[in-house]
Amino acid sequence: VDDAVRWEVFDALTGRITRFEAFEPSGTLVSAYVPFFDQYAQSVRLWAPDGESFCYAGRSLGGETGGETGAFVQSVPPRSAGGPPPSPVLIVPRAEAVFWSPT
Repeated sequence: VDDAVRWEVFDALTGRITRFEAFEPSGTLVSAYVPFFDQYAQSVRLWAPDGESFCYAGRSLGGETGGETGAFVQSVPPRSAGGPPPSPVLIVPRAEAVFWSPT
């Protein structure tokens, strides 16, 4: 898929990179937020306050949620976990944007 992207999280302590399932970002995310990221960087939060998950909006391209569209929460496995990361969880079907509250 030409518009597919994949989240990658780098753990600075271990040097490990965790690669997550591919997805197509929502049109709203691509057109209204990504081009103006520097303006939203202080007000828009993709990471949960506890740092254990992040959110995004788009269409899932794999795993248990393949083909579903909406807002997803992706858990980040703990450092001690082995194997592939868990599939994202669809929290709001057909959503175009999703962000965490600052606290």
